Amino acid sequence: SDATSNRINLNALKTELNSTDSSAFNIYNPDFSTNNSQNILAVINREDESELTMFDVKFSNNNIFDLPAGPLGALFGFEYREETYSDDRDPLLDGTMPFNSDSSSATNTHPYRSAVMGSSATEDVYGEKDVTSIFAEFQIPISDRINAQLALRHEDFSDSKSATVGKFAIGYEVNNSLFLRASASTAFRAPNLVQVNQLRVARTGTRDDAVMQYVASQPGNCSSKTDIDNNIDVCDYDFTILRYSEGAKDLEPEESDNTSFGIVLTPESIEGLTITLDAWEIEKENTIGLFGRNNNGVMDLLLRLQAGNSNCSSVVGNTAVTRKSSSTLNSSELELFDNAGICPVGRSTVVKDEYLNMATRTIEGRDAVVYYDFETDLGDFALTYADSRT
Repeated sequence: SDATSNRINLNALKTELNSTDSSAFNIYNPDFSTNNSQNILAVINREDESELTMFDVKFSNNNIFDLPAGPLGALFGFEYREETYSDDRDPLLDGTMPFNSDSSSATNTHPYRSAVMGSSATEDVYGEKDVTSIFAEFQIPISDRINAQLALRHEDFSDSKSATVGKFAIGYEVNNSLFLRASASTAFRAPNLVQVNQLRVARTGTRDDAVMQYVASQPGNCSSKTDIDNNIDVCDYDFTILRYSEGAKDLEPEESDNTSFGIVLTPESIEGLTITLDAWEIEKENTIGLFGRNNNGVMDLLLRLQAGNSNCSSVVGNTAVTRKSSSTLNSSELELFDNAGICPVGRSTVVKDEYLNMATRTIEGRDAVVYYDFETDLGDFALTYADSRT
């Protein structure tokens, strides 16, 4: 649990500013010890709790049967997990006690705005999932100098798709100074309880409006202070834009294919020295993330550039971006849009930005590590140098 004191309750502040009583909050007195600030201050509470219940059983035998190079070892297992998460936000944040705004704009109250100054509206979250897993692992001797490992795992989720992954690794001891290793595997990460179960949430932040920035940057547009003062909605293109979401749907687990190859050097001529060199690659699909307010704004600009300004009534843009009407623009601002060659629109106010499965990405890299252990009359020392590059 968490409690934050001395936060300003916007509903109480509104009431106090409209009050003529001598005991009301005095906005002109900066001394919070004497200006009746207790009338507007609140303690904001948050109760969040997570639980994990798990049961697993494993059976292992290092000699299932003999192969020509030695015994086959195996492990089999079963696992069951129950996960729950709850996040109970303060009534001034979760919409139980919304901000009583006099504004007609929907974004001035819940779910876009909370009743606490400086805090975004966030509704309560509750989620649970059950996970059933079965897995097996084998240690396989191929020859006196070659050993392999094979592993398989299947997981079934109550709130997303099931997944099956595996790993195959092999090691070859060329001689006493050189060891080669390689592996290929698949992996997955299921959506977490917040990503699946969080419903209406808004976040406030300053972003560049890509459409306004493009219009303002055209030759002759917003080139002087007078232009900026007269065309503030266009020329001043960085302002508050809300990120709003209503809960992700149909998220799939992240999946990846991983490969690596490496060598281990232990030169007999230098006792205590070990050098490892590894190269690896990860190809990841369905990465869970947010497209972002900036990217959504750029997509909106791209669609409007492609549409041009010959038939503005049919131009839609990015439906994730909510904008003010073009009727909020003055005549000189409309000329700026005409000069830029796109249909006029008002400022962006809200971007609907949900968690989603994103495009495939590939990461490559190499790791080099040097270990050197040595003894002296002063004691034993261990030196390590590591270099990783992607």
